[in-house]
Amino acid sequence: MQLKRSVRSKIRQLAGLLLLVTVSSGAFAKPKKKAPAPTANTTRQAAEADTMASEAGDAFSDDATPAGTYRIRTLLQTRFTHTAVDLGPIQDKLRQGPSGVDVTNLYRDQIFEHARSGDGTDINRAFLRLAAQPTRQFGMKVLADFAEFLHKNQKGALKLAYGEMRVNRSLTLTAGLFKIPFSLLELLPIADYEFADVGVTDALIKDLGVGGRDIGLMAAVTPLQKKRYLQLSIGAYDGDNHNHQRYTGPGIFAARARTRAIPHLELGADCAYRPHAVRDLDASGTPYEKHAQGGACSADATFGYKRFAFRGEFMKGKRTDSPLFTDHITHQFSALWGLATYRIRLSRSLVLLPAVRVEWLDEDQATGVGQTTLVSAAMNLNFGRSTRLLMDLSRANVQVGTKDRNGGTAASQRYRPSTTTGVVQLQFLL
Repeated sequence: MQLKRSVRSKIRQLAGLLLLVTVSSGAFAKPKKKAPAPTANTTRQAAEADTMASEAGDAFSDDATPAGTYRIRTLLQTRFTHTAVDLGPIQDKLRQGPSGVDVTNLYRDQIFEHARSGDGTDINRAFLRLAAQPTRQFGMKVLADFAEFLHKNQKGALKLAYGEMRVNRSLTLTAGLFKIPFSLLELLPIADYEFADVGVTDALIKDLGVGGRDIGLMAAVTPLQKKRYLQLSIGAYDGDNHNHQRYTGPGIFAARARTRAIPHLELGADCAYRPHAVRDLDASGTPYEKHAQGGACSADATFGYKRFAFRGEFMKGKRTDSPLFTDHITHQFSALWGLATYRIRLSRSLVLLPAVRVEWLDEDQATGVGQTTLVSAAMNLNFGRSTRLLMDLSRANVQVGTKDRNGGTAASQRYRPSTTTGVVQLQFLL
């Protein structure tokens, strides 16, 4: 009996000692270090490691898609536009009809109809973008604009359709339908643009075929250890080469270089060149020269510090829209634009963004006629990340004698007037 009691006593003492050691070790043990919360820098580094940068000029600012994800994004822009047409300075030009006949009323109606063709309520854009990034090495994007069906421009409904392949850390190949790497105006994401329209310079380079979307192949190279120090994009494109041509090969070559070696400042330069004239067929099937040989170059700068941002660009090139020039004279154009914005946070989800823009374009330096000065002021009110209210007021002063590039009825007499345009636009982004 005494032996059993002693054994039990020993077991109790051993259990108590074991319990004491366990509690004391837990009390005096060093606490485990918590994992540090991710900072903006670590998050950005992780994103750069798992994403592919694109130089294809996406409409959305989230151009890079993380590996292993599939995304659907939409954008809807509903706007009301009103244009005031100033015909006073060109009244004398309108009276210069054939055989001395005063055709002021006829040409006035044509000019009014063309200048105010975009007035009223309209759906400006209705984007649907599909993005797939199954692996780090490969991704695809398709963007369609359903508003083009309302504008009776079915051929322009498909905006982007391209694939990207990351060959290695420094080389990415892009093939399909995407933006030519020319002009900062074209490469900025339209979903974040602070004005209702991109401007008169952007319309010109699209008419010349050196800017905008085209089918081609592009190589994006980052040759330095720090990618932001130098990024190069070199591509070859179709260049409106839809019918039988007198040459084989790409219709346009383009290249762009940009650097962010200086804090808060990004510099860029690009060129697009058409090595051969392009022919097309008119309504009767007769071939004509649609674009002449030539190209354009530009240099741009983007500066951002805290709430302030500035962007600007200078551009110079050759007018290659051959049907408008039959005098065999080299016609060149020059353009300069700049815009500034200032972000004001009113509340956690409400941001006010005023913006001003000045743009100058000389469409034809050979004739001394064709200058346009555009001054715009806009107020953006952002409700979170998905809704934006835009109010834009623009004044375009057009030099007397400047004619419209788009032809049409009596194109030789359809002069372009000065205009004042107001736009109220509501944008939804998901």
